[in-house]
Amino acid sequence: MKFIAFDIETTGLIPGSDRITEIAAVKFIDGQPTELFSTLVNPQKIIPEEVIRVSGITNEMVQGQPVIEDLLESFANFCQDIMMIAHNASFDFQFIAKDIQKYEAP
Repeated sequence: MKFIAFDIETTGLIPGSDRITEIAAVKFIDGQPTELFSTLVNPQKIIPEEVIRVSGITNEMVQGQPVIEDLLESFANFCQDIMMIAHNASFDFQFIAKDIQKYEAP
């Protein structure tokens, strides 16, 4: 059995307005971790202090990191057609879906 466990961190709680600051995912095959996808993301906006206290991700940490539109293809390639799970899946998927919609070709 294959699956991917993933999590994201964001600048806030509102998909489309707030942005992703980190994506982390682990691919499992037969219950064993086999591959890791992990990157900070430059949200191109200031991370509020209350979010920094929760996530530990600072504005300085994301400076110079890739923006989400440059990461979507590599994250999609990592995930392929593998089942994905997450602790707060509906929240995480909403953010990823908004970014895919924003940056996919018409």
